[in-house]
Amino acid sequence: MKYLAMMIAVVALTACENMDSQARTTAGALGGAAAGVGVASALGGGSTAKAIGGLAGGAAGVAVAQNQQPQARCVGTRPDGSTFPVQCP
Repeated sequence: MKYLAMMIAVVALTACENMDSQARTTAGALGGAAAGVGVASALGGGSTAKAIGGLAGGAAGVAVAQNQQPQARCVGTRPDGSTFPVQCP
């Protein structure tokens, strides 16, 4: 049952495409913390292991969520004032 709940949480995180930055970070932190606690519990860890797993999972979730944000789009300007997309430095 624990594994099913963790798999549902992972699948739910894939629906984060339309979220803004703050919502994506919050979802990543909560999902990562839940996964960390779940893994510590599945391995038979005590409350200290679950707390450490939750903190580590939350930090990892935030890092993954921050990395999934859309890349910056840079724009160049022509002499006539029109713009065009360019590769960001």
